[in-house]
Amino acid sequence: MTSRISLVLLAVLAAGACGTESPEDALERITLTPQPGSYSNGGYSPDGSRVAFFRFTGDTNELWTAAPNGSDAVRLYAGPFGGQASWSPDGTTLAFWAAESAAPDIYTVPAAGGPPMRLTTERSEEYSPRFSPDGSQILYQSNRSGSSDLWRMPSTGGPSLQLTSGAGNETGLWSPDGTRLAIEGCNEGNCTISMLTLDGGSVQQITTEGFEFLEEWSPDGTELLYVSTRSGLLDIWAVPTAGGAPRQLTRDIRADWRPRYSPDGRWIAYHSERGGQDDVWVMPAAGGESRRVTNDPAEEFGLEWTRDGTGLTFGSSDQVSHVFVVPAAAGEPRQLTAGVEDNYNGRISPDGQYVAYGGERGGGDDIFIVPVTGGEARGLATNATDEYAPRWSPDGSKIAFGSSASGRGAIFMIPSAGGERVQISPEGANSFDHGWSPDGGTIAFLSDAAGGTGKLMTVPASGGTATLVTDMDVYEFDLSPDGRSVLLVSAVTPGGQTAALYRLPASGGTPTILTADVEAAFNGRWSPDGTMIAFSGTVDGVNFEIFVMDADGSNRRILAAHPAHGEWVAAWSRDGAEVFFRTNRNGNSDIAAVSVADGTVRMLAASEMNEEFNDLSKDGSTLVYTAIPTDNSLVTVKVDKLLRGGGPE
Repeated sequence: MTSRISLVLLAVLAAGACGTESPEDALERITLTPQPGSYSNGGYSPDGSRVAFFRFTGDTNELWTAAPNGSDAVRLYAGPFGGQASWSPDGTTLAFWAAESAAPDIYTVPAAGGPPMRLTTERSEEYSPRFSPDGSQILYQSNRSGSSDLWRMPSTGGPSLQLTSGAGNETGLWSPDGTRLAIEGCNEGNCTISMLTLDGGSVQQITTEGFEFLEEWSPDGTELLYVSTRSGLLDIWAVPTAGGAPRQLTRDIRADWRPRYSPDGRWIAYHSERGGQDDVWVMPAAGGESRRVTNDPAEEFGLEWTRDGTGLTFGSSDQVSHVFVVPAAAGEPRQLTAGVEDNYNGRISPDGQYVAYGGERGGGDDIFIVPVTGGEARGLATNATDEYAPRWSPDGSKIAFGSSASGRGAIFMIPSAGGERVQISPEGANSFDHGWSPDGGTIAFLSDAAGGTGKLMTVPASGGTATLVTDMDVYEFDLSPDGRSVLLVSAVTPGGQTAALYRLPASGGTPTILTADVEAAFNGRWSPDGTMIAFSGTVDGVNFEIFVMDADGSNRRILAAHPAHGEWVAAWSRDGAEVFFRTNRNGNSDIAAVSVADGTVRMLAASEMNEEFNDLSKDGSTLVYTAIPTDNSLVTVKVDKLLRGGGPE
């Protein structure tokens, strides 16, 4: 499946756009550059005369600049991997990361065209370059010291200086005057924001609540915008850069994210699901009522203001994800779902007759059931709030699912034939990532009910009090086939790894680390007989490969590897002869299988769409996956008249 991709301009046609007309009535969509591909970035040059963006086509990433109306496009770089373009303050140079060989490095390229210059050569992972306000320095992330830290170097190249150490997964933003850095650091499952004074001052933490994601400085340098889950939902907050009490800017049961100040600091634009779909909204920076900018089925992402403050540029995708099935032994895929709204996360019933999946209907996420042979779907869990992630009980009589009905993430259960829903996770907590025990007697899930960001808990399927299994903060888990053990992925590691696999008795006890010498390990999956474990891991910090090992962590070996950065374990075949995995070796996300005996790889679902593994039938004959076309576009919407009609002058 292919789609036409375009750079698009949306213009406000009526001065009364904020009156009785809705924004979509006052906007006209004009196709400017119908080029196949997927677009990201959209960053404007300092004078606003050019826009830089990355275009992804097949296995090539290209850095382009163009005039704001899409004309006069110039390609500056093309390679297998690259991204995150940053303009120099004088507009003459762009910095970006690219992986010409094994590891990503920082490059610069003249904005007028010319050969790129490689600035880092450490054979480590270097990302997110950002020019300092005076253009003399480049700030970037690197794992060369063993953890993800912030470094800086001269913008022309030269020795680098390490600025942070050991906080992990750090994002850094220059203050407008270049004297300070705002830092987002994640450690032991918590992400907080700190301030570093660059004249030798110490790091001062300015948020403390847990999941706080740094977004942007205010133009005058007095506040930071960030996204936080401290209220139990994903909302937008601001905090004084000198320290002080934060203020909550948005309050909605739907997620709000990617806030961006207008150049004059008077407005904040952001993405939100509050209208039932991904749209762009604006609000006064001082707080107040939000106004909707877009209202269409397309998903918007990557928001930036135009330099003159009259418009917003963002990525847009009107592609819809659907649920497919394909024979696990190879064959033609069959699409099960249809329509103009997303369908995803399919799960096959134990008898192999039905698929339960999540779907967007009328602006909300609901759960549906459709015959595996295709046909009419029936709604099972439909509500004004979001219902998602269905999981069949082993006997097929019930389905556990996630819901936002309580105002936070919660786990509910409902008969698969339909009936009354019952919440089984603790009240008032954020609970997620649930799974049934093999005997159907308990449901395991992650929750902040016992503190932290996500600890493993279990609850009887018949109802009752939830029990804490481990005090570790857990990213993901997998129960063993006999139900006696559980694999955990956690960042609490003695060697400081980004994430590691642990084995733990399902009843609780002392965890045993299985991947102490692997920099990062994810997606641990038990073999059907419980004697082996497959997982995705990296030893060089760049390429994720498929590993297998014995259940005690011994006899580990690489089963599948490819220099395309991503090989992600999905599941074992029912006979234990193969491991299904997701790979981007063909330029987009596909599903493949690799033989445990000899490493032979075969493709099961490979197309011009991104395929995401969902489930394997109990008898091993059928694989269900979600697929979405890879194309999207860049869009600009003029909002000056909208703002003049809806706020202070």
